[in-house]
Amino acid sequence: MPFDQPETPAGQIAFELSSPGVEKRFLAVMQEMAARFERFDRVASRIETIAEDIQHLMQELRYRRRDLCGATKRQHVADIRVMGGKCPCCGAPDVLDAEG
Repeated sequence: MPFDQPETPAGQIAFELSSPGVEKRFLAVMQEMAARFERFDRVASRIETIAEDIQHLMQELRYRRRDLCGATKRQHVADIRVMGGKCPCCGAPDVLDAEG
């Protein structure tokens, strides 16, 4: 690089504006930037959605769960025993111990 031209920052490409093919390179750079901004918008939108979901969950968790009555607890234990003592959602073993 000649001494009269300033160095470009890392990751940037220097090119003469009067050289042939500048328009094509400029359009290619602009298309790449547009694609990156589109991806950025999708990520930002997803982050907003997740933030809304978290806000909703936090609002719902403010309320304490009600205690189950004895009959409901016994029914849950009986149902889980029928399933072999495994979690009905994930199938993890030993949801119940020997005492239920």
